[in-house]
Amino acid sequence: MACVLPDLNNPVFQEKWFALGRADALAVLPTLRKIRQLDWDQLYRDKGLRWEAILSRPGPGGKRLYSLRITQRMRAVSYRDGDFLCFLSLHPDHDSPMSDTVPVSPSSARLARQLLAAARA
Repeated sequence: MACVLPDLNNPVFQEKWFALGRADALAVLPTLRKIRQLDWDQLYRDKGLRWEAILSRPGPGGKRLYSLRITQRMRAVSYRDGDFLCFLSLHPDHDSPMSDTVPVSPSSARLARQLLAAARA
């Protein structure tokens, strides 16, 4: 089976990620690196990621939405598009991944540059 290819290009996902405090923002990277090393069967079965379907709302183009654990305190909403795992949003309160109001600290252009550089590494 094909490897999972994370798609982090959604502007809402990026806005939420870059608005996190430094420690929380950097805590996202190990999970993203882990996801890149998995194939789809491994992603579905991984106990730490807690891959769960969101049945209450459809995703883009009617695709099924999923919630997965990014850190102990954070979840992401995503959908599968072929081999791509498209991230839509990031939620620090992992009990409410479909909430529209997410408390975040002020964003920083410098932190955004550091995160992008670390993600490319």
